[in-house]
Amino acid sequence: MRPLPSFALSSDPCTLILESALQEGMQWASQVWIAHVVYSNASNHAGPPELAVVEFIQPSMLCIPSAENRDWVGRYVSPRAMALSEDCIYRTLRLVRGSAVPHYLGLHQVRMPNGESAWMLVLEHIQGSTLDQWRLTHAEHVDPDIEGKCTLSLADFEAWMHTIKDMATMILKSIDAVHAQNLLHKDIRPSNLIFHNPASGPRQVVVIDFGLAVTSINGPRRTNADRKSGLGTLRCCKEHTECIKAFTTRDLQGLSPPSWGPYQSDSVVSALGA
Repeated sequence: MRPLPSFALSSDPCTLILESALQEGMQWASQVWIAHVVYSNASNHAGPPELAVVEFIQPSMLCIPSAENRDWVGRYVSPRAMALSEDCIYRTLRLVRGSAVPHYLGLHQVRMPNGESAWMLVLEHIQGSTLDQWRLTHAEHVDPDIEGKCTLSLADFEAWMHTIKDMATMILKSIDAVHAQNLLHKDIRPSNLIFHNPASGPRQVVVIDFGLAVTSINGPRRTNADRKSGLGTLRCCKEHTECIKAFTTRDLQGLSPPSWGPYQSDSVVSALGA
């Protein structure tokens, strides 16, 4: 388990200074920023700069429902209810905070620069890369001239498959930890999965952004939707995608070590031109 951020344990007052936007604009239900921590007594806090993630739910940044628009009927959620609901979700996740999900440091009412009252959720900043970013660090291996065709040698194909297997197991482990708290995420995608690879300690995938999560799970069909979405983030070329689909079929009910073989099946060898 990751330790709590130092500023959460300190008795010294601190200020969060917004640094860079992760999500902003009228198209989003909330505005998310990275902030750095500034202590009122900085001399007591040597060491590297501390970061946090702050999520603002600001009424003026949300759509105002129209009486003429029937699409709003029965599904409008007020900004206050939205903030309290997400706060409830993170409190429900208390047993897996610091492992499968970020540490949660509370809901706060704040005054925005325009004088408006808003809600701010403070979360642990996870050192790592989203799955979108992680994929960019690995060479593309799809033939541009033949749709979906893998260009790797058989040895490289197997090595990449083992990498994908390890990542898939970490993804499913974290998603299952969330489900064990009777929560369904409902928005599993590459940008909501962070690969945390610390210098010391276990590697893990951390699930973020619970804005659409619900606290009721009715049977495996709904939990499988999260798990399939998680595995779907790893699909690439046609050959690897077929293996991932096989993994989905065989191992969706548990985290037993998946069998990816046989690597040298006729279809794979033929596709690789071996």
